[in-house]
Amino acid sequence: MSNKGWTIEGRPEIILCASLFYFRIPMEQWSKRMQQVKDAGYNAIDVYFPWNYHEQERGEWDFKEEKNISQFLEIAKEKGLWVIARPGPYICSEWDGGALPAYLLAIDGLRLRDNNSLFLNEVSRWFAQIMPILKKYELGVQGTVIGIQLDNELDFYNCKDPNGYISALRDLALQYKVSVPLFACAGQGNLYRATGNAEGVMPTCNFYPNDMDADFEDRVVAYYNDLKDRNYPLSVTETNRSHFLLRRLLGSGAKLLGPYLQVSGTNFGFNNAINNWGDPLALLTSDYDFHGMITPYGEQRPEYYEGRLLSGLLRTFGSSLALAEPVPSFIKIKTSLQENAGMRYLLKLVGGGYLISLPNVEGHTGTVSIQGEGSVFPLYTELSIASGSCPILPFKIPLAMWGARGTLVYSTAELFEVQENHSETILVFCSDGTAEVCFDFQDTVEVISVGVEVRRNGNTTILNSGSAEAKVQLRDVDGRKLQVIILQRKQAKQLKVIQDDGELQYYVEQKEGFEQEDIKGLSWYISPAFNERTLGKEHLEAVPMYLEKLGINRGFAWYEAKLSLAEENEVVKGIWLQNASDIVSIYANGKYEGTVISGGSSKYIPFSEGMAKLESCELRAEIWGHTNFDDILLPSLQQSSMKGLKSVVAVAHESNWNHNWRFRPCSRLSEEHTLPEPSEHSHDCGVIDWGSWIFTGKVETGLYTKEFTSSNQLNCSYIIHFNGIQVRAVVFVNKLLAGEVSLADPYFDLTPFIVPGKTVEITLYLERQFRQSAGSISLLKGHQMNDWTLYSAEERQLWEDAEESFKVSNQQEGPLEMSPGEVLWLQSEWNEESEINDRVVQIVGSNAKLTAFYNGRIVSRIWLPCTGDQPVMSGGSQEKIYLPGVWLRKGTNRFSLLIEAIQSGHRAVISSIGFKRAYIKWNSGK
Repeated sequence: MSNKGWTIEGRPEIILCASLFYFRIPMEQWSKRMQQVKDAGYNAIDVYFPWNYHEQERGEWDFKEEKNISQFLEIAKEKGLWVIARPGPYICSEWDGGALPAYLLAIDGLRLRDNNSLFLNEVSRWFAQIMPILKKYELGVQGTVIGIQLDNELDFYNCKDPNGYISALRDLALQYKVSVPLFACAGQGNLYRATGNAEGVMPTCNFYPNDMDADFEDRVVAYYNDLKDRNYPLSVTETNRSHFLLRRLLGSGAKLLGPYLQVSGTNFGFNNAINNWGDPLALLTSDYDFHGMITPYGEQRPEYYEGRLLSGLLRTFGSSLALAEPVPSFIKIKTSLQENAGMRYLLKLVGGGYLISLPNVEGHTGTVSIQGEGSVFPLYTELSIASGSCPILPFKIPLAMWGARGTLVYSTAELFEVQENHSETILVFCSDGTAEVCFDFQDTVEVISVGVEVRRNGNTTILNSGSAEAKVQLRDVDGRKLQVIILQRKQAKQLKVIQDDGELQYYVEQKEGFEQEDIKGLSWYISPAFNERTLGKEHLEAVPMYLEKLGINRGFAWYEAKLSLAEENEVVKGIWLQNASDIVSIYANGKYEGTVISGGSSKYIPFSEGMAKLESCELRAEIWGHTNFDDILLPSLQQSSMKGLKSVVAVAHESNWNHNWRFRPCSRLSEEHTLPEPSEHSHDCGVIDWGSWIFTGKVETGLYTKEFTSSNQLNCSYIIHFNGIQVRAVVFVNKLLAGEVSLADPYFDLTPFIVPGKTVEITLYLERQFRQSAGSISLLKGHQMNDWTLYSAEERQLWEDAEESFKVSNQQEGPLEMSPGEVLWLQSEWNEESEINDRVVQIVGSNAKLTAFYNGRIVSRIWLPCTGDQPVMSGGSQEKIYLPGVWLRKGTNRFSLLIEAIQSGHRAVISSIGFKRAYIKWNSGK
């Protein structure tokens, strides 16, 4: 490898790489998916290896069946696909925690993704499992692995020591004598923060632009030149999926093209993530589909066939293109379109000639003519470029590249296939409409057969074709034939092979999709969920604990507590949940009070009616997934965040605290966070409402102070709610620093700073830009709940509950309606006598969350449309549940839905459940 490009087994290559993830595709379909990738013309796949998929409990490793990495890599070898391996330890990939095991979060002093000995010790255990496998399957050993990525997009993360961290990962990998290139990718272009400039680790780039960005090539070429100076090629390890953008990258000098998620899949089980795609919070869907060229079910989208054209171009120009470099264009382009950056560069080929990229980033078709080195073309036709297309056209190409005499001077059609044998060279061009191809032959050539218009002037021969397939055959003075074939784009995308006699063989276009199916005798049965728990339970201390601290890393957990109020005649008005995530449903004295999705921030839930005695409280928490990203917008979006609850307070009093604060202007808060001194004459400012002082300078700073007397009771809690705050606020209690208010979690717990029965002075330091909103303030007073019991359930325990529940179920006739807060199993069984293709289930309903099981496995988690607020669901479709045909059993099969009615004040409804059967026909490509 050098700054010129990748060299594989002694041959320069451009790597066209489709992401294909074994952990999102049933293992029985791995071979089919890889064959599809191969048939699309791709020569490589990239694959993450999720640490927490193989080690769900610390020290318990699983590499069998669906997790058999060796079998996956063996199939890649059989298909002739190179492999870019991405073992992390962090992978992102919209996967639970970015693949970092959740037990890491409970280790005190461990700092994720940094040069931290506790973290690196854990990583070393993972590398001890994965690196020997990757070494075994390196190219030249027993497989086709050609590169290994360390971590992923570290420049998005606040790593304190990038050099130390990436160097440590490099050293851990080299312990296993891996010899392929090691690299680390930049997610937002900061090569140092991505790699730490660690010696021996190649920087790569992930680009996710607007595909129609007119200036994109300028940015890419800047990185090409930067990496060239470091003696590395430009490798784009992730980018968008359109081949239009891949062409733009190719024209800018990229040597590895890695569109992310060309092969879609499914997040089976409890492997979904959460992240910041929902401004700020999104729950990632089970359907994992960014509309790449292959759907989660194996359907081939139109983009699939564009891959064949691009890969043909790469094969045609081979090593010459693999070592090409982008250079400022010396040709002039006259166009009806606005000139863009892609038109300002040429690819200079090794061995002579250039490739001209002509991206159309506008919303309409345009025309182009080109002038360069004495040539003006086209002369007799019009070069028309559709919106969102990017032809890459040959210019001054020596035909000796393919064993023929002369020069391909220019072409308005793309040269995408060449076949060379001992007596003939066949050139196949792809055109949108009319085409013009110009040759310069040093010697006289004979026209043998004509299927196009031929114009000859001395050594120059120009071929013009219309809108149909066209052929012409020429013969030089040595008797060697040159056959030129011009295909229309639709034909070209279906081209399979050029036969020895020059005849073209095409793929047969297959119909693929799903059709409605009626499963004979299908009946549905309902029964309560969690009615008799056989789950393990644990008694907690006075306050609940984060679930990871209790060894619960996925699935459901139930917190149960009782409360005896210490003060007479108090009525519980609601409860305050501290740092609740991901999904918490509240039941007070058995009555459903709502569901909270607060992203790890705290939340006050007022009850529908006060309770004189809160005898029991049950909180059902579900870990939707740990964040695959790191963001300060919400607590649970931070990579180190844990799930469940920190504490719960039964609130008996809520007081409006907006009024009657003693206000004094002051100086800016010092770095030591000591209480600022009031400004001179500040005693004249009087008593005002919170945030009502208006200062016309750039920055307002001031102190708001009031007092109250705390209760004599020992178990009282006090929480300030800063509702709608957009400014900086720091809390002092009795003139001592208590802490800063978080805009992401605007509740401040005063309880640790208060002595029962004493007067408490609260001072709030406010700092804001002119007219920023300080929001409003209220004080919650109550009692912390204690005497907690915890239950939990993962996939296996939930399926056991489904099976027990099915034994006592009743048949359900017609649509299902559920009261808010109700949780039921809705299940059906059927007998299957023969193998079928995949099925897709579509559910119509509202105000419910569903966890779908198919023969004991979670196949989907979906959220039906709600009457009120519901979380943002990102990553794929919320309309389909995929049932892989390979998981079908001969005999009895069961489809089970755990349904939670989680919309306060509205009944959940399941109107219909429809099954569709696949009729996909696979192209073998052979």
